[in-house]
Amino acid sequence: MNLRLFRLLAVAIAFAAAGAFCPALMGQSATGNIIGHVTDSTGAAIAGVDVTAMNPATGLSVRAATDEQGVFRFYYLTPGAYTVTFQHAGFSSVERSGIILQSNETPSVDVQLVVGNVIQKVEVTAASPLLEATTSTTGTILSGREMNKLPIMQRYTWMTMYLMPGVTSMNGFHIAGMRDRGIGYTMDGISGTDPGIGGVGTNTIMSTTQNAIQEVKLSSTVLPAEYGHSAGGMLSATYKSGTNDLHFEGEDRYVNNAMLHRAYFNLGNAPFSYHELAALVTGPVFIPKIYNGRNKTFFLFGWSMHHEKYNQSTFSSVPTLDELNGDFNFGGAGYPIYDPASLQLVNGKWVSNPFPGNIVPKNRFDPATVKFLGHSPWYPPNNQGGSGILTATGPQQNYGATSSYYSYRTRYDAKIDHYFTDTNRMFARYSQVLNRAVGDQIGLNWRLLDGSAVLTPSNQENAVISDTDTFSPTLINEVRAGFNRRRQSRNPPGLNENWAQQLGIPNVSGATFPSFYDSNGTPFFLATFPGGSYDQVNQSFTAQDNLTMVRGSHSFKMGYEIVRTAENSLAASTPGGTLDFGGTAYP
Repeated sequence: MNLRLFRLLAVAIAFAAAGAFCPALMGQSATGNIIGHVTDSTGAAIAGVDVTAMNPATGLSVRAATDEQGVFRFYYLTPGAYTVTFQHAGFSSVERSGIILQSNETPSVDVQLVVGNVIQKVEVTAASPLLEATTSTTGTILSGREMNKLPIMQRYTWMTMYLMPGVTSMNGFHIAGMRDRGIGYTMDGISGTDPGIGGVGTNTIMSTTQNAIQEVKLSSTVLPAEYGHSAGGMLSATYKSGTNDLHFEGEDRYVNNAMLHRAYFNLGNAPFSYHELAALVTGPVFIPKIYNGRNKTFFLFGWSMHHEKYNQSTFSSVPTLDELNGDFNFGGAGYPIYDPASLQLVNGKWVSNPFPGNIVPKNRFDPATVKFLGHSPWYPPNNQGGSGILTATGPQQNYGATSSYYSYRTRYDAKIDHYFTDTNRMFARYSQVLNRAVGDQIGLNWRLLDGSAVLTPSNQENAVISDTDTFSPTLINEVRAGFNRRRQSRNPPGLNENWAQQLGIPNVSGATFPSFYDSNGTPFFLATFPGGSYDQVNQSFTAQDNLTMVRGSHSFKMGYEIVRTAENSLAASTPGGTLDFGGTAYP
């Protein structure tokens, strides 16, 4: 059995299995198609015209012939610029160059041949823009070249939606008014969204080296049947492929304090620097004395790093020395503090007596509180720049300092394209994103309490392998498999250090630091309180097959997509206890 027959048999078995065991879902493609109609000067269809579509960048071409209606079809072509040539005995040949093919599009290239010698050639280089007339899908396409010229925020692929019509960005992105969680996002046809969280945002969807992107397409209405999991619209990213020319590009988009005016509330020169570094190299695979992949095997490698240091003047509220000693008088402006020990029922009403002078005696402090305060959790007030206001609940915004925030997001992309023959090609790609960001909460003197200073690494991976076979001019198949994975974890300080025992809180596990909340359920310390460890892995595995058959003047496309999603989560727990502090009305 030859290889082509084996592949055709495998496709048939796969379709039979899909029909028997799974729903028939269409898988979207990251390729494009070209169709057209060839006629003579009288408008009559010409059958048997030899049509060749060539990609000048790779030197590779595919061939087809017009049918009895004069129609030709090319399916599953890699996006790029193409030159289409038409030849037939008794007619001058015609060459249409500069045909830009984009992913998931099917432009129509119609030509009229004139009587003449086939050696004579008519070159058409200034044709009217090609229209997508085969589908009713509407949307917007942004090429990679345009993406690199436009000021896209932090060079995230999904941030291109800010520039596209029909998209609003209030409380998340919304395409044509549809819900944010319904937006689909694919990379070379494989989902790049977190299957557990959904939506579009930092650290939840893949966004790799922007220089490696061929184009981004937003499909907003009347999506084709093969677009699953995209009730809120679809954003599709297609990667570039290598060519016969070795190409390298590198850049650093840099901003620092000297380039910006001081922020209004910054009291000093808060350090700030912003780098967007990127590098891309593409070309033919060449191993000296071993392999020359020109016209056959091509590679792409992309790398980028988002490196941001953002410090700014920030204000927070810290307790005064009087408050730490139980004095809540605030110069006579404080709300009365009632002694819970004096609470009693008088004439059907619960009443209690205020502490004299609004001062809670230190002998009434809980021993655990005394030990906690012994660690000097807060810096003393400094009323920086004249900040700080006195209210009935105490001083507010009485501590100012320069906060710090660091963000490192590193992206890697690698892709290989290989053409076995003119009728069989394959590509594989792997992408990885490493997200690292950490900051601090000003006012806290005890680092253990600063949840925002705990590193929460988020690692993302996306991979795809695709094979396209042209079994005959009327039977083409594309099979694809891939996965998307996101892992986020956190290991806060204070684990297994018996802090409950150190603070004198009995009968509580020492696995985590105790958590403190006020009567409204708000943590006393902003950001994520130390708490416990967590580890979350969300991933999806995808298998797709698209089969196109041509019968006369009709084209039939069918396929399936199998997606297996998994969400594994080790949730953070607080065995060290959660202590809620209510108002003084609580006994």
